[in-house]
Amino acid sequence: MPNGHIIVADDDAAIRTVLNQALSRAGYEVRSTGNCATCISKLEDGKVSLLPHADAALGKAQLKSGLTLACRARPRSDVTINWLARRAS
Repeated sequence: MPNGHIIVADDDAAIRTVLNQALSRAGYEVRSTGNCATCISKLEDGKVSLLPHADAALGKAQLKSGLTLACRARPRSDVTINWLARRAS
């Protein structure tokens, strides 16, 4: 997913995560190893609600710095996301 991509919140935003929307709506291929925390992203703008997750995947300090898990983040407004995870080789 290109950095700075905007995910538009819509009627399905309450049930679709940022990652789901990037894969299905935005048409981007998001490479992930499938391991926990490979979808870590920087929330540059907007609001998300984060579904339950393991502290090992994203700690409190990381949350305070604006990081999120794309697979667990549901947009509450239009959001701008920077994909930080390493790409699978």
